[in-house]
Amino acid sequence: MSHQSAADQIDNRAFSYVAVLEYIGVGYAGWQAQTKGVSTISQAVKESFQVVLREKLFSLTGASRTDSGVNASHQVISFKTKNKIQNPQLVAYSVSALLRGRVAVRKIVESFPQFNPIRDAIWKRYRYRIYLDNNPPVHDLWRSWHLRAPLDLNRMAREIKKLIGKHDFTTFKSSDSKVTNCSRTILRADLELKLPLVELVIEGDGFLKQMVRNIVGSLVDIGRGRLKEGIDELLKKKERKLAGVTAPGRALELEWIQYPSHIVSKSY
Repeated sequence: MSHQSAADQIDNRAFSYVAVLEYIGVGYAGWQAQTKGVSTISQAVKESFQVVLREKLFSLTGASRTDSGVNASHQVISFKTKNKIQNPQLVAYSVSALLRGRVAVRKIVESFPQFNPIRDAIWKRYRYRIYLDNNPPVHDLWRSWHLRAPLDLNRMAREIKKLIGKHDFTTFKSSDSKVTNCSRTILRADLELKLPLVELVIEGDGFLKQMVRNIVGSLVDIGRGRLKEGIDELLKKKERKLAGVTAPGRALELEWIQYPSHIVSKSY
């Protein structure tokens, strides 16, 4: 006689969904903070879904645990419900309305039960915006890092390319990170000029805590002339304290997460 775990029993009677979120990270302690009593995006989203659906969700998992203040235009989540969602578009609209313009649900579709937004991701793309001008930005105030100092953009453009490939990114992980395997593969690394905006785009198969922000801070310190070592030399040293500053979270955006088309949903 076979025995099913509680998780298996839930999966057998639950309906599985995937949703795409867009949000402003300012005012939240990240996607999922470890400290109780702080406002997180995952909790706000889960509570809003439960109000609209009038039931407790069995689970809600986000593809990326974005840091405090970090924005997203394509965060992917999966969740399970007891009852089938009859009108996904209406639910997306209603949840977005409850979240009052800080978080928007762009899409909800029924997914395969086995889909996991973390495990099944092929790669993720982050974009970091630097506003390079003597005067501060107005429209981009809460989604860019304002810098007045001149930067050696040519050197920064050369250095960012050295990230491409498989490397040990110990140098660029958060100082409080407990992760021991720091090997990650960067598929794309570009500096795009849209002056006064300077945008740094990085795609990879995975990222360590604060990795992108520490890379950006190091590139900025290289551009300022404060760091003499290049990216390749910093990678070899595997010492966080030798790299540059941690760039502010508000200017970072989770822009895209790529999945195999056959594994998410028939209509994703």
